[in-house]
Amino acid sequence: MIRLRVSEADAHYGGGLVAGAFVMGIFGDVATELLIRRDGDEGLFVAYDTVEFVAPVNAGDYLEVTGRIVGEGRTSRRMEFEARKVIAPRPDLGPSAAEILATPVLVARATGTCVVPADKQRLGLSRTRRAKAGPAEAAEAGPGTGPVKAGPAKTGRGRGGRRGRKVGRRTRRPREDNKSETFRKLFDEGKSMAEIAKMTGANYGFVYGVIRRHMAKAGARKAAAEKEPRAEPAEPAGPEPEPKA
Repeated sequence: MIRLRVSEADAHYGGGLVAGAFVMGIFGDVATELLIRRDGDEGLFVAYDTVEFVAPVNAGDYLEVTGRIVGEGRTSRRMEFEARKVIAPRPDLGPSAAEILATPVLVARATGTCVVPADKQRLGLSRTRRAKAGPAEAAEAGPGTGPVKAGPAKTGRGRGGRRGRKVGRRTRRPREDNKSETFRKLFDEGKSMAEIAKMTGANYGFVYGVIRRHMAKAGARKAAAEKEPRAEPAEPAGPEPEPKA
């Protein structure tokens, strides 16, 4: 984790607003530290897969930037990053006033891939590769990186599966329907899209898309109701004819 204060010199736009490239530079520093801890080398940042700027960053803010390795290849390291604002200035209270935020504000997040050449990896193989490594590769990697002895594999026939697969239930990813329903309820209560994004901590673009679809469906239902023909009230029956003599 890296924690730092954004100075006036870092501001790039009017009102002390900081450019998103500033936060991406900190993500790069966090990635370098992760590679040093994992492989003993600074490595190279190959590419960002996704970058989202969720909230503005201003001069005087304190940021906490974290990252973690979520996937490994032979030389590649896939990472996730988050930057949160923990202290913010309060110019409305005074020129030097500031406060610690009760709830840190997510300002940016990203995913990316870094690479450490195999001959630069001084701290050995990953746990996954140690399990698959042969004696020659383990010896080349260095001490303490020999193959891991694996216990007996749990095999069997799962639900519709083949023999050899691990038995267990699949964990389902939470559906986005619950969030979408929350957005629609808040919008129907009179909240704006910006307020909904701030209250739920969701990305503004995601909230905007859900509300636009909600408004379109509501408009279509209203138009269909207006086009539906209404039943005319029945006219009262006239007097019955008198029977002829």
